[in-house]
Amino acid sequence: MLKKISNKKPTKLTTRTNRSNKTKNKRSVRSIQTKQRSVQKRRSIQTKRRSVQKRRSVQKRRSVQKRRSVQKRRSVQKRRSVQTKRSVNLSTKKKTCMKNKVGLVMKEFKDKTLRSSSGQLVTNPKQGIAIALSVARKTCKI
Repeated sequence: MLKKISNKKPTKLTTRTNRSNKTKNKRSVRSIQTKQRSVQKRRSIQTKRRSVQKRRSVQKRRSVQKRRSVQKRRSVQKRRSVQTKRSVNLSTKKKTCMKNKVGLVMKEFKDKTLRSSSGQLVTNPKQGIAIALSVARKTCKI
């Protein structure tokens, strides 16, 4: 007699090795997840640090700009005060002498008879003023 072969599939037996493999897989997945979390944390900390550093650098730049602008204002104020002191310190004789001399030289400029040191006729008004002031300074030393 022939034996009948059953169509049933053999059942899987769960052995200790299968269980240990499953736990190993779970552990490896967990370790990967924790590594990923730690990397994300590090990245977020780094971005926070960068943003803080940027803010600090911007604050430093602003404070430096403020200091510079204050220094500029102070230097301008000093220059102005020095200029007013100089004009106050000039004697009245020197002032009148300089006014007269500048007036004479500028009259020459208007009449087109003012010549520069090289002998050329002066046509530029700024050059005429410069010549007038230098002549006044040279002649009115009191």
